[in-house]
Amino acid sequence: CLLSGMQKRIYDCYRKKDSMMVKYKLCYGVTRQKPWKRKCNTKICKASYFWRTYQWSQCSVTCSNGIQVRDVKCISSKYGEPNKTASDSYCGEDKPLTTRNCIRDECLAMWKAGPWGECSKTCGRGLQTRTVECFDRDGKPSFLCTDESRMRSTKHCTLNDCVDDSKSRVLLIYNP
Repeated sequence: CLLSGMQKRIYDCYRKKDSMMVKYKLCYGVTRQKPWKRKCNTKICKASYFWRTYQWSQCSVTCSNGIQVRDVKCISSKYGEPNKTASDSYCGEDKPLTTRNCIRDECLAMWKAGPWGECSKTCGRGLQTRTVECFDRDGKPSFLCTDESRMRSTKHCTLNDCVDDSKSRVLLIYNP
């Protein structure tokens, strides 16, 4: 299929005792056949389609419940051609999952954050802070939390725009 070819049939004469090819006129009593040719493999190959799945990602969390993702692609395969990505509609409805839940039970300790404090400035850009502490499963302070999973303890805040008093003028009008 796809790569059509030519099939040939050739008649030759061979000696029985040693299987050596000899001239045709030495083959007694055999009618010489004409050689022939014909095309072969003339059918066009239909592509086959299949789902290719790739590796799952790491769990989205280091502790507790998270999600894993992976790529799943519809692949077209034809004789003589490399595999190519095709539209999902060719592969059918049984597409393998691209996401799944994962559970990480290694939660020896977790970060816990307190509420955000007041903004450090009454106008303009200031800072808000909160406490972020590590606790074990029993709620006791711990040092086993990882820095990657630590929550922020500061953030910028703006309550109001500041007014520059040196530029403001008061105009008094007196009407007698």
